[in-house]
Amino acid sequence: MNDEEKRRWLRRYRDAMCAEKVLQEELDELERKARRCSAGAGSAARVGKQLQRARSELKCQINACGAIRREVVEMINRCEDPVDHEILRRRYILGERWLQIALKLPMDERNVRRRAARAVRKIWPE
Repeated sequence: MNDEEKRRWLRRYRDAMCAEKVLQEELDELERKARRCSAGAGSAARVGKQLQRARSELKCQINACGAIRREVVEMINRCEDPVDHEILRRRYILGERWLQIALKLPMDERNVRRRAARAVRKIWPE
């Protein structure tokens, strides 16, 4: 696995969280639609089925997101250096940008990127 594939694997949690947010927004919209829907039994039944399907999809996505998070956290926990661990946690779990991480640690953004790249290579089983 090359370095880009490793980073993509670590980003899966953030991607899953984005998918979860989209599904939640869709469910919220369907619930608003259901509250407004009083135009007929056929329409209400159709919205009810859509709501049921949306809730089921969201539940599946939440479960998948939790499983992915556990995998990513397990990989990040292999990092022995506490600063590198914090960089990876902030980047791949909290979804912070490189500059945000650099300001919080505090260190140079370029150094944060370098340390993250080195840490990713170190934690990955060969």
